[in-house]
Amino acid sequence: MIKLLAIVGGVLSVLLPCRQAYAQEACQMPGSGAFRQNPPGSVRVRPIFTRGEVDSLGLYGGWINILPAGSVAEHVHIEGDEILWAVCGSAKVLVDGREVELKEGGSLRIPRGVRHAAMAGPRGMVAVQVYRPGGPGLRFYDWSEHLKP
Repeated sequence: MIKLLAIVGGVLSVLLPCRQAYAQEACQMPGSGAFRQNPPGSVRVRPIFTRGEVDSLGLYGGWINILPAGSVAEHVHIEGDEILWAVCGSAKVLVDGREVELKEGGSLRIPRGVRHAAMAGPRGMVAVQVYRPGGPGLRFYDWSEHLKP
């Protein structure tokens, strides 16, 4: 977990000072290369760790980009916690029936077994997403639609 926090801290220390440069534009995932898009098309993900690292570390870490006005349907992870660190934009996250505003620089822990959903704000939202253990994130390696930025 300490290694993960160091990685996330390094990523955020580089990205957060740069966010003002694109304060009015739609949020986009940093970096280059292919990303995966869920079937409805409003959410894009790019794993940070390889599949092997997920297995050896016991956690998943990656980028999630909910496009402007996009949403993540209500769901639950029974096998582990989810943590989100917002890098750009915002989202209203419904956690166990309670609405939480997740803004740039903020974080949110969603405990295992808790129902949750999200609706991105007008710029969308980019966040670092972590699952511990990594099981829920493994589906992102199998999404069939791989798109280039």
